[in-house]
Amino acid sequence: MTKISLAGIWNYRFDLEDQGLDQSWYQDMFLNHAFQLPGTTSTNKVGQPVDPAKFKQLTKASVTTHQERYPYLGVLWLQKQMTVDVQFAPDQDVILNFERILGQSTVWINETMLGSQNSLSTPHYYVVSPSLIKRGEPLTITVRIDNRVHQHLGELASGYSLHTQGLWAGIVGELTLAQAPINCQLFYDQAKQLLEVVVATGKQPVQVVICDQAKNRYIAEPDSYEYQAETTHYQFDVSKLDIWYAAKPNHYQVQISMGKHTIYKTFGRLDLSADTNYIYQANKRLFLRGTLDCAIFPKTGYPTMDQEGWQVIFTKIKGHGLNHVRFHSWCPPKAAFLAADYLGLYLMVEAPIWLDEWFNNKVGDAREHYAFITNEVSRILASYGHHPSFSFFSIGNELAGDFKFLAELIQELPFKEHQILTTITANTTNRKRTFYERADHFFIGVEYQGKGLRGNRFLDQMVEGTALDYQMAAEHVPLPVITHEIGQYASYPVLDVIEKYDGAMVPTNLLSIQHDLREKQLTPFADQYVTASLKLARDLYKAEIEAVQRSNAVSGYQLLGLQDYPGQNTATVGLLDSFWQDKQAGLTDMMKEFCNDVVPIIELERRIFLKQETISCRLAVRNDLFESLNQARVTMTITHDQTVLFQDQFTATLNQGNYQVIKELSVSIMAQLNNDAYLSMCTLELCIEANKQSYCNHWQIWVADQSTFCHGHTRLFVDDWASPALEAALERGERCLLQVNPTLTKNVKAGHFFPVFWSPVFFDSKDDCGVSIANQHPLFQTFETDDYGSFQWKSLLEGGCSFATHQLTSIISPVPNFYNHDQRSYLLEVKVGTGKLMISGFDIDRGQKPEEQAFRSALLDYLDSDAFEPIQQLDWQAVKQLIPSDQDHAVTQGLSSDLAYRKPAWADIERSTQLSADRGNDGIHDTYWTTPAQTDGHWWCVDLGQTAHFEQIVIYPLDGEETTLTITVSEDGEYWSKHADSTKPGLEHVINKQGYGRFVKIHYHHPLNIAAGQISCQVFQQRVR
Repeated sequence: MTKISLAGIWNYRFDLEDQGLDQSWYQDMFLNHAFQLPGTTSTNKVGQPVDPAKFKQLTKASVTTHQERYPYLGVLWLQKQMTVDVQFAPDQDVILNFERILGQSTVWINETMLGSQNSLSTPHYYVVSPSLIKRGEPLTITVRIDNRVHQHLGELASGYSLHTQGLWAGIVGELTLAQAPINCQLFYDQAKQLLEVVVATGKQPVQVVICDQAKNRYIAEPDSYEYQAETTHYQFDVSKLDIWYAAKPNHYQVQISMGKHTIYKTFGRLDLSADTNYIYQANKRLFLRGTLDCAIFPKTGYPTMDQEGWQVIFTKIKGHGLNHVRFHSWCPPKAAFLAADYLGLYLMVEAPIWLDEWFNNKVGDAREHYAFITNEVSRILASYGHHPSFSFFSIGNELAGDFKFLAELIQELPFKEHQILTTITANTTNRKRTFYERADHFFIGVEYQGKGLRGNRFLDQMVEGTALDYQMAAEHVPLPVITHEIGQYASYPVLDVIEKYDGAMVPTNLLSIQHDLREKQLTPFADQYVTASLKLARDLYKAEIEAVQRSNAVSGYQLLGLQDYPGQNTATVGLLDSFWQDKQAGLTDMMKEFCNDVVPIIELERRIFLKQETISCRLAVRNDLFESLNQARVTMTITHDQTVLFQDQFTATLNQGNYQVIKELSVSIMAQLNNDAYLSMCTLELCIEANKQSYCNHWQIWVADQSTFCHGHTRLFVDDWASPALEAALERGERCLLQVNPTLTKNVKAGHFFPVFWSPVFFDSKDDCGVSIANQHPLFQTFETDDYGSFQWKSLLEGGCSFATHQLTSIISPVPNFYNHDQRSYLLEVKVGTGKLMISGFDIDRGQKPEEQAFRSALLDYLDSDAFEPIQQLDWQAVKQLIPSDQDHAVTQGLSSDLAYRKPAWADIERSTQLSADRGNDGIHDTYWTTPAQTDGHWWCVDLGQTAHFEQIVIYPLDGEETTLTITVSEDGEYWSKHADSTKPGLEHVINKQGYGRFVKIHYHHPLNIAAGQISCQVFQQRVR
């Protein structure tokens, strides 16, 4: 086939005023040279470069996303002048192919306009009459590119967003001028196992065969063919072809030859199906282990366009045990499908559409939506639908609006004939999701009818044990369920990645964070922050993934994500960086333990036990191979410091496609665990050997020795603020413990276990991203711990508080989120004169859980030992600056007259223990109650203890500027009456109205993009402000 490559140097011209069309620029010769295609303004370094200095100071704007090195939004003209040195057949059209352009293109050959294209997902093809291209004569190709999308699609869909690939201007991928290729489509009748190849033949003879390129042989010729007008339909019986699985991607090439022209189309038998419960492949259950791809390509600033590049990415994904990729609101190029066909990955593709209520732009709000969505979805299916890896399709992300139109669009297109299962949208903000026959084969969501389907709905259960599942919620969904964007646990940014940004994108967001870290003199702690937060994030991903795998009614999960997301105010949620590279060597080595075809799982109601009790557990396995495993050898082991405490071995049959409990055990390790620790860290491992393969998974559990707990202290002075009595004790050279009381101390911050969700700016949060622990400190000889805050620290952290440390070295220190850099501590020891002082943010006398009592005992033991020899020296004034007294707090806040202060409180839903209802009236300015979901209509209630008259209610909502309130009151908690509305959003809601009752309930109303939440509610008998 005659083909000319148009790659190389083109001329260019910027059209900032958009006047080129009116002035007929296509008739001009452009004078600006050296625009290399494939390429963009950034790869060619033309235009006005971005100035990183503008983003130096840490602000919400500076961390919005990375930036294009040479940004350009508007009209760009490109022109190539050449002499044609080949002869095209005079009786066959020529096709001009630009594989990918972001926006609209218009093309002229010489001065003849060929038309316009506006796909964001598929090649821009132009039909050229052979009469316009003559051998030996000059040819001018002029292209007008407008990368401003005019269909009112917004700028958050990955297919068109500065937050991901950038709003690049140029042409990438293949650029060719070629004799019109053979036009054909593949359609598969799964019920009859027949492949139909439809070729636009005209009157020319055509040969169609199926070949196995891996084995270099033809394997099938058509069983029949039929002429229909200008097309010929060839039918193949493919019932004997091997199925294409992700684990064994058997794929074939359909070879179509017409005259001297031959093309190949990839085909593989998927045989996907779905009923009301499950997804199947070849009548066996399929479970998807997926991650998102959001079109993030920092080197080029546009998608990788070659197969080799995609094989690198997909190999990394498969290397982490995953078998599925969801392309979030975008469609990758042909090379991605070819790579996935070869390597074996189930791809879910979407049109570049993200239209929902969050951004006040729903499907159908603009009339241009209808034509663009219809055409774009049709083009995607026609261009890539024959690839076996193209297994699933959604029109877009979290759509809202005209679902009837979207459903009819899917129903009218031949998705079934391309073996593709569909859903209208990946998740939705619609309250009631209507499912459409032949359009919705499965459901992707975070919840259904108010029942949660991912970990952030069940944070406490997820980490306190290993038994959480989403079975109850999933069983209510009338379709197979895939959990949506699970994870999103933010870790501290790896700033070393800045050095990798040597291409089209500039990490202005990371540079801003780095500058602020330096300004705060915290750079030496950066690696410590990264290590501690990444390890916590990894543990949470493991816990959440295993919760999905325990849910037999769920058909898969999609992580957000394996890779960092640079946009939406910098979401460093990946275990890999934006370049698909490891953030730290070895961090994700264990991921295939819980992301694999076979995953051993142990169900525990708790992770922390008393040494004297029996550990009850259920041994289970998820087998997602396409076969059952008979006589699998199972070994369960409990170890402490490499000493085996318990082991059990047996054989079991592991059924295909199921999560099944294979044995229940009760284990006592009291006699075997011989050490002096108050809390011992043990490892529980479950291994399965079958078909010469070994699958192992492990968990940390903690065992507390209650019989040795310390119940007092003899030579220790204790106080809860920097009091004169404490100062005197230190002057006497005593051993002292200052347990920080947050109600009596300024500048304290409530403790947190769970890290920031997604981004601390996108979802406004001052939460930390974990804690770093000096686990070699003598204190931890009797309280065993890793060097980060894993699950045994949850109760301690949530009941504690941190305080500023000002360049001092702490025993336990929080990892700040990148938008709230400060150095703080939970546990710090210093010498003050001849006295020794331990400052603790943990309330060791309040906690009653085994781990809390064990920590109290370990701390008191250490403070009473010769090992308590602080190195850092402070004077008393420095201590008072660290722990500034706030003795007037109760008076200034009106706590003494507040009827609601620390009274019993509850809510319709709580995000976690850390964010429970009683945090909404505890008098601490840094604690709050909030909900797990950004949904409207939640409420919080307080019991004043007795009926009372009151004149004023003062409420501080978590996001007051976006919230309105309705307050109801009741005398008995059963019959309620409306007290007042507070409809003017503000940081403080003050309701001055006389009322009477015992119970006060606050109902929250707000936009969809925030969660209900409350910092405080105060009820006064007399007005105090």
